Amino acid sequence: MNVKSEFEDPTYSNEIIMQQPPRVEFAPSQKCGADGKNVVAIHLGYTFHLDRRRTTDNGVTTIYWRCCRRGKCPARIKTNEDGFITDDKLDGHNHSIEDVTKRKSRKRPKPMIRINESENSSDNNSSIINNSSSTSMQDFVGSLLTLEKALNPPPPKKQKPLTRKFSIKILNMPGPEGDNISSPRALSLPDALKKLNWDDEFDADGITVTEMFKTHNTSLTYNDFNIFPGYIDFAVHAVDLSTHLTRKITIRAPLISSPMDTVTEHEMAITMALHGGIGIIHANFPTPADQANEVSKVKRYKQGFIISPQCIKPDDSVLDLFEIKQKFGFTGTPVTVTGKVGGKLLGLVTSRDIDFIKESRYKTTKISEVMVPRDRLITGGEELELPDAYNILEKEKKGKLPIVNSNDELVALIARTDLKKSRDFPMASYDRQGQLLVGAAINTRENSKKTVELLVEAGVDVLIIDSSNGASAYQVNLLKWIKETYPKVQVVAGNVVTMKQAKLLIDSGADALRIGMGSGSICITQEVMAVGRAQGSAVFQVARYARSRGIPVIADGGIRDVGYITKAIALGASTVMMGGLLAGTNEAPGEYFWGPNGLRLKKYRGMGSIDAMEAHSTSQDRYFTSDDAIKVAQGVTATMRDRGTCHKFLPYLIRGIQHGFQDIGVRSLDELHSKVYDGTIKFELRSQNAQLEGGVHSLHSYEKPMY
Repeated sequence: MNVKSEFEDPTYSNEIIMQQPPRVEFAPSQKCGADGKNVVAIHLGYTFHLDRRRTTDNGVTTIYWRCCRRGKCPARIKTNEDGFITDDKLDGHNHSIEDVTKRKSRKRPKPMIRINESENSSDNNSSIINNSSSTSMQDFVGSLLTLEKALNPPPPKKQKPLTRKFSIKILNMPGPEGDNISSPRALSLPDALKKLNWDDEFDADGITVTEMFKTHNTSLTYNDFNIFPGYIDFAVHAVDLSTHLTRKITIRAPLISSPMDTVTEHEMAITMALHGGIGIIHANFPTPADQANEVSKVKRYKQGFIISPQCIKPDDSVLDLFEIKQKFGFTGTPVTVTGKVGGKLLGLVTSRDIDFIKESRYKTTKISEVMVPRDRLITGGEELELPDAYNILEKEKKGKLPIVNSNDELVALIARTDLKKSRDFPMASYDRQGQLLVGAAINTRENSKKTVELLVEAGVDVLIIDSSNGASAYQVNLLKWIKETYPKVQVVAGNVVTMKQAKLLIDSGADALRIGMGSGSICITQEVMAVGRAQGSAVFQVARYARSRGIPVIADGGIRDVGYITKAIALGASTVMMGGLLAGTNEAPGEYFWGPNGLRLKKYRGMGSIDAMEAHSTSQDRYFTSDDAIKVAQGVTATMRDRGTCHKFLPYLIRGIQHGFQDIGVRSLDELHSKVYDGTIKFELRSQNAQLEGGVHSLHSYEKPMY
């Protein structure tokens, strides 16, 4: 049996899909002549004979059909030449195809099924497969009726038009009186299969992402499926991983570090931005000012114009300069009359100017005594472009280039070290001023409004409202307040795992969504609270709705390795947020210690763990428990093995994603999403044994260095 099928899902397209009219299925009649025009039509389980009337109007042919009971039934239908019904009158019809089998039976040949060679095949040499089953004619026709009804159910009223279309062609079907039609030469099954057109079989190999999630009542996660490979006609370095973090912020790599106190502070955020991602500073600090200071450190460590450089007055001491170095990490400091940006430039002091001053003289030695005076400085004007500024630094071999206005007042500073950053980190994520991008997390309490004010003053690029369940009045009210008070600040809302939650936050003004509940390695929300969702299902369902609203989504949690990142993006995520994958690196907060087995370890804890909640109440706010005397943990405290530096680990992740995209056959995230949603890219579910087979197995011992 040749069953042709197409599947289209209008969910992901704004195009209107026109519903085709119903189509009859044809079976030969006992009176079929040599021309083969007199056949039986099956419509909604009823049988019709071809009438003698046939009309043509403006080139359109209308064929008339009458009920098989002639005058006993008034039912009639009209079709075009392709079998599509143009009109039907079924009133009074009270019998079906099964009535045909109740008539006088004769010896009937076994039914044969046509396998079409091509769409244009119209000759009588088509291949025929003998049905070797001994099933009776009545059973066969009854099965055919059941199959016809299953494949072509009538569309329910007031619902989306059906987009599944099937056609079945059958030859050598016995007529109701047992007469048979002369049929072409029958082939053996192997010979017939050689003539089969495999295009339909190719399309049926694998399932679309929509079929994968709609045909199962259980949740799926990343390890439950694989993506089929595609055609490769480009090099791996041609893959562009640029993506939207929010509506208005684009980053070069789809990687975000999680706002956890054992994952992201300024050092991790700087490293993430240098490699094309972004870091989100956690909120579990003693004061909001401490969090804002972490943001400031990231904004100052950048390539480009330093628009708010730390300055010093000429009467300040060398000890004051060391305090600036200890607080901000550098000593190349402009000297102005006011000690601030905007003051008249008097000179510049660097570490080389104070290297040989004895510590006993730090308090008594003034900056004016050791600084390089203004007349010896190379400066640039306000109109100077960044490439020209770098050319000056390279030519003059200077470490710093002050930028002044027409009144010789300091407006910015450029550092020579940024030249090296530009060369070593070409994918770095910058804002319009050339500063590294950075985000910060806030809770949903009323006092967060003051925190938001400090973070905006520090230059934060994106705020993430950090909550285990984003569908709350607290988050909605805070989200609306931020968008009204600071309309230019981008806000990520969450966490969500359902489309209904997503709609609430998008309607409230969210610029992006964070997806995940209980899927992190240190999170036990699903176990303790009995709520949550498998991450694969959550990402797919929320992402497809958010896509219709033009909102990017972040897959947060459940990322074990680079392959999981590729799968999360394939399900619709624009970026992925990593916690455990980055914990244990040099850039993560905390000190290393040696475990009992001799491994170098670092502490890693969930923000819902008792340990984190006792450290500061901010982590309790995330789980709505800050006022509770009894704490209920939704996370655990753990240790992570030393992963080394992120400057090696992040390039490994990025190149791994690029290789995954290359194997799929796509060059960008946009292309991947488009081909997933239109069904071009196919998926396949994995059994437990398939998952075991896909990993390392059947070895006595092995080593698995990843980079």
